[in-house]
This record gives sequence, C-alpha cells and structure tokens, in this order.
Amino acid sequence: MKKIFLLVPILIGQLAIAQPRGEKVASIKIGFLTEKLHLDPKTAEQFWPIYNQYDDEIRGLIQDKRNKDDQRSAQEILDQEQKAIDIKRKYSAQFLRVINNEQLAQLYQSEREFNMMLIRRMNKMENRQEKKNNREEPGMQGRQMRPRMGGRVFGR
Repeated sequence: MKKIFLLVPILIGQLAIAQPRGEKVASIKIGFLTEKLHLDPKTAEQFWPIYNQYDDEIRGLIQDKRNKDDQRSAQEILDQEQKAIDIKRKYSAQFLRVINNEQLAQLYQSEREFNMMLIRRMNKMENRQEKKNNREEPGMQGRQMRPRMGGRVFGR
C-alpha cells in the first residue's frame, strides 16, 4: 500500500509533463482523491467509472450555470442548486456500493479541498503574471536603480 502512495506523486509529475493543462489537472485530481480516500487498486477500478459519470454531470450543470448566469432568476438558481444536490444523492448510493460512508464524506471534503487548492494556485499564477507585467511597464525599461544610500534611491 505504501508503494502506491509513493508512486502517485511520481506518476502525477510525469503525467503533468506529457499532457495538456486540462488533462494535467484531471491526472493530479485522480492522484489526490485516490490518496485521500485510500483507494486500493481493486476499489479504484470500480470507483473511477462511477466518479467520472458523476463528475461529467456536475460539470455539465456548472457549464449550464455559466452560460445562463446573468439571465437566471432566483427560482432558477435554487432549481440548479437542487439539481446539484439530486446528482450528489443519486451518485452517493452508487458510491456506497464501492466505498464506505467515511470515504464518501472524505470524497466530498477532498473535492472542496482540491478545488480550493486549484483556485489558490491559479490566483498565485495570476499574481505572478501581474507582477511580471508591472515590471515591464513602458518608461521603466532600461532604467536602472542604484542601491539605497541613506534611505534614498538614486536613479541614473
């Protein structure tokens, strides 16, 4: 079992190099959830097809939400949230045929954790890009700053 957990980060790293960004994220998510749920190979073989169907339905709902976001009434928003709950209930029963209740609770918690981690990384990348763009502002190119002397900065 320990060997599986040691191989997951290595495999994720190798997969991330060879795949487009969306596939990289999916591969990392698979490794992350496999580790968090402590899935053995036999259970993983049964779990992932169910999870992929679940994820496709949830993604479809999210995409639909994005397409209609500005035009939705309060009732439509509540209906869409209810659809998400219905999808989770439907798949919860299927998941429980493969994993236990504790793992199911861990799945939902780990999905939120993974999504938050992904958002933080994306924000970090955006901040780096903004900083890079700010350094390349017109008028600052070619201007060198000397080290601080007595609290003042002297330009050339």
